[in-house]
Amino acid sequence: IQIRYYNMWHLIFLFILLVILLIVLYPFFVKFDVRFNLLKLKGSLTIKLFNFVKIDFRLRIKNGYIYINHKNKIRKEKITNNNFNVVFFMNLISQIYFREQFLTLDMKSNFGYVNDSCITAVGCGYIDVLTKSILSKLKNNKKSSHIFVNNEPRYNEDIFNVRFINEIRISLADILYALIYALLNSWGKYEKGRKRKTKKQQNRVSN
Repeated sequence: IQIRYYNMWHLIFLFILLVILLIVLYPFFVKFDVRFNLLKLKGSLTIKLFNFVKIDFRLRIKNGYIYINHKNKIRKEKITNNNFNVVFFMNLISQIYFREQFLTLDMKSNFGYVNDSCITAVGCGYIDVLTKSILSKLKNNKKSSHIFVNNEPRYNEDIFNVRFINEIRISLADILYALIYALLNSWGKYEKGRKRKTKKQQNRVSN
């Protein structure tokens, strides 16, 4: 009887371990929806996990700071190369980009200048060329991805809005690796930048 119980618990342990490994290693679905008004420098970010977990942020850039509103709690970050959170975010995005499975990217933009229809038409043309040239490089790196671009002119209003809808697959193991790598790399760059800033301040005082 003891041998049977031992075998049963051994199988349960192996089953739980297998489930944990599948959760960690199997890629899951993530969707990013970014909307931004380039004239007012404000917008929103929505992240969907597993098609049912939804996280919303509201963003605003003003006087060199980015304001992040989540659940009515506002966080303020200065946009500089020496800001640890900014450096960490950029490193995290770059790591996720190289480790994720890129599925689709749908970019939409609206541009209009009510006082001159010619500026609206020419502006939309430049935006279309610029976005397609940038996204073509992305397509070369992510050949299996599907990328869609839609630029629409608005002749009856002053507007410049962009929207990105990005769908990817990534595993929890890759996210953990990206977080650890970004944290270590960002801290090293932050410390170097802080030391350089301290030296400059000391040199100014001594002079």
